[in-house]
This record gives sequence, structure tokens and C-alpha cells, in this order.
Amino acid sequence: MKVILLCFLLLPNISFAVDCNILTEDQISNLKMAYTIGQKITFNNDHFGETIASILWQETKAGCEKYRSNGFIVGDKNRKGKPKSLGLMQVQIRAARDVEKWYPKIFEKEFGKNYSPTNEELLIRLLIQPEFNISVGAAYYKKMLSIKKNWRKSILAYNRGAGNDGKDPNNYVKRVIKWRKLIVQKNIVYLK
Repeated sequence: MKVILLCFLLLPNISFAVDCNILTEDQISNLKMAYTIGQKITFNNDHFGETIASILWQETKAGCEKYRSNGFIVGDKNRKGKPKSLGLMQVQIRAARDVEKWYPKIFEKEFGKNYSPTNEELLIRLLIQPEFNISVGAAYYKKMLSIKKNWRKSILAYNRGAGNDGKDPNNYVKRVIKWRKLIVQKNIVYLK
């Protein structure tokens, strides 16, 4: 696991270094966790550790202070009436509820068997429990992969929802792919 993190630290002047010049221990830990959780996702004999780590980087730069407000990461704060995206993987409550239905073991591990958390409890866990947040985000991506059957379309669906129109106005997929290519290109992919 140290290989990916070391390479992130050693990469010369790439655009993500502008946002967060020095990786903190928390960011390093979050990247390791995302990779490890993502490696458990398989589709067509492929694993998705690099993809989940790249989505994590795209969403919050793995928890960079720049994205924190009062110690928490909440996206879309200025969009009135829109659902807020929470935590490292920018998970919305609605998406987390879908994951609860699709992959109940994730919620059982966090909340106990036969207990469905209130929205407030869920919101708090998504904000303060990095492993839970990444697990929910990775599970949502896994479901999008099973629906879309296509890596790029699944990345877009992670960001815009399964019923999206296929348009990517913010070049989200392109940016995630850029981070993933960089990880692979720099031989940062194999964390043990």
C-alpha cells in the first residue's frame, strides 16, 4: 500500500498537487482504504481499487482540508434545495439508502443487524466514519457497474445517478480517468 502513497507524494507538478501540495496522514490513510475496499469489487475479472481511489481523489482530494467546513466534508452547500453530498466519497442520503437495500451487510456492520438508521444517524456516520463512507460509495459504484456494464458509464452514474442522460457537463469521467491513468502509469496500483 505504501507504493501508491509514495508515488502520489513524488509525482512532479501535476494538477492535483495544486489543491493539496502535501498529503496528510489522513489523506494517505483514506487512499489506502479506498484502494483496499475497491479491490474487493470485481467485474469481468477486473478489480477496481484504482477506480475507487481515483473517485475519492476527484471528490474530495482524499479528505483535503480545503474541502472541510467545521471539520466535516459536505458538498453542494450553496445549492439550495438540492440534496447534500456527504463525506469523503460525497455520498447522498438517497444513494446510501439504496446501498442499504442492495448491500445490507455494510449497514449491519456499522449499525447492527435488523436496524435501519434514521437519516440523522446516517448523515452523522457518513460524515465521521471514513471507512463506512468509502464502503457505501464503493458499493454504490459496484451497483452502477452491475447496471451499466461499462466502466466509464458506471463512473458517470456514480456522479450523476443511474438514470442520467449520458452527458457529462463537468468532465467528471475524464477527470477520474486522468487520476486512474496516472496511478497506473506511475506504477502506483499494487498496494499490498
